[in-house]
Amino acid sequence: MIKNYILATMFASIASLSMAQMKNYTVGKTLSTIKVDGVIDADYMAGGMQMLENCIDNSTLDCNMPPATGCDKTTKWAALWNDNSLFVVAEVVDANLGTGDAIELFFSMTNDKTSNCPANWPRAYNASTFQIVSGSPTGNLDSLKVSSPNGQVGNVVAQAAKLTANGYIMEFELSWFEMDFLTTPALIPVIGRKIGFDISNNQGIATRTAQSMWNQNGGNRNWTDPSGFGTITLGDVVNSVNKLNSLVNKVSIAPNPAADLVNVTINAKQQDEVSISIINSLSQKVYNNNQAVVAGETKHEIATDNLPNGIYTVVISKGNLSATEKLVINK
Repeated sequence: MIKNYILATMFASIASLSMAQMKNYTVGKTLSTIKVDGVIDADYMAGGMQMLENCIDNSTLDCNMPPATGCDKTTKWAALWNDNSLFVVAEVVDANLGTGDAIELFFSMTNDKTSNCPANWPRAYNASTFQIVSGSPTGNLDSLKVSSPNGQVGNVVAQAAKLTANGYIMEFELSWFEMDFLTTPALIPVIGRKIGFDISNNQGIATRTAQSMWNQNGGNRNWTDPSGFGTITLGDVVNSVNKLNSLVNKVSIAPNPAADLVNVTINAKQQDEVSISIINSLSQKVYNNNQAVVAGETKHEIATDNLPNGIYTVVISKGNLSATEKLVINK
């Protein structure tokens, strides 16, 4: 009786751990034009940024390795989709960019995550599963190189990277048509569709020494075993594109980039009151104020001298409607 209880408890613990590792993220649909430029657009922030919390070392390529503690960087990511493309952005805190640094994306387009996890190479990927690697052979973000061990570099429509005060941002646009080309039957992007997904940040000055990952936590390695991928689900239109069309004709901010002061100009259709907020890259509200607007232009001045350098989102809202603009603080 006691033996059976212990076994049941063990299996329940294992099942609970397995479920905990299977992360899920809902990707919002964007109606905005996303420019792939290494800047985190406001729509990305609507769904919240995900952290890469798991870490493994680089001592072996085996599937079954325990977690490691060699990851000393902070990486977060977000995604968006429209009828043509999937957009992924990653922000890395890393003061020592080197040739071992890279962002890797992993996809199981049919979400079957099929694998028999080989003891080592070769990878156990099927036709609908692939990997995209983007890094710099010189350690300079001006010389980015995209590769794919599965020969699917064509999935990447556009890619960009930008240095920040304490690291870098890397952004991708991937084509649904190219990504789904090998799936049978052919799939299309629709709300509710689930896709196996993982994202990693390689770390190392000269060569990769460790890797932080979104879903994997030892036991499996995403570049050999898709069975440990998390899941992204294509969601509805993100709130940040729910524009104030009934009230506001146009919102502009200047100067941008700003240092100590920024002016938010609201061109309204009628007299009303709106809320003006500034959101940082951690989705934290760092400024909020109510502003009465008149028919025509109303200018709202905000002191930004207390804000550190970075990328922010200015949100003008009324009830559940909002308009957003990107703001860069650079002193």
